[in-house]
Amino acid sequence: MARERDSSERAVHERDRSAHETEADPGDVLQQEGGPNWPLLIALLGGLVVALLANTFVGLLPD
Repeated sequence: MARERDSSERAVHERDRSAHETEADPGDVLQQEGGPNWPLLIALLGGLVVALLANTFVGLLPD
């Protein structure tokens, strides 16, 4: 009886594991389709550069 339960639990575990592996994870899909989101990364980097330049020129203004 216990042996049957162990084998059925293993079968359920294997089935759940294989079902979990086939589910699409949004991060995995993004990486497989096109890699990193370059437009977002470029926009963030551009915003950082603009903020740095603005801060530099504001700092140069006389009081």
